[in-house]
Amino acid sequence: LLKNLKKSFIYLSLLPAILLVLFIRKPRRRLRFYINYYILNIIFIKNYYLFPLVKKTLNNLKKNILFYQN
Repeated sequence: LLKNLKKSFIYLSLLPAILLVLFIRKPRRRLRFYINYYILNIIFIKNYYLFPLVKKTLNNLKKNILFYQN
């Protein structure tokens, strides 16, 4: 890491959230790109109310009768 920092191939991040990014050497000397989203997932606000809202709306629609004329 220090060698690559000196050559400016990589930079120190000043962002409040850090994402772990790794390149892993696979067979046949290929590089595989991996990202660890664990910290980023902690920061995101999850909306837990969507499914109950959809369920309530569908239940309300079942109770209604639609009349139309061609």
